[in-house]
Amino acid sequence: TFFEDKGLEPVFLEQGGKDLYDSKYELGKLENPCFIVGSESYGIPEELMARYPKALRLTIPQSGMTRSLNVAASGSIMLSFYYSILRAKTMSSV
Repeated sequence: TFFEDKGLEPVFLEQGGKDLYDSKYELGKLENPCFIVGSESYGIPEELMARYPKALRLTIPQSGMTRSLNVAASGSIMLSFYYSILRAKTMSSV
């Protein structure tokens, strides 16, 4: 498949997944994550996620009744959180 051919590990950012902030351990174990963010209206196609049942499915937690975040905001939050994990790993090995 595409991800395996490229040596990538898909990570889906989608409503209904595991809380992003409770996934620090799992994200920290990934060697080459490929973050996939769905469209604001339709999310990630279910058939794509079904092809990768072992992939992490993460959600950015939100309070109250809110619509989904836009794709740019979601991606920025995800990348910032992942960077903080990488930075912590790097700092602990120094």
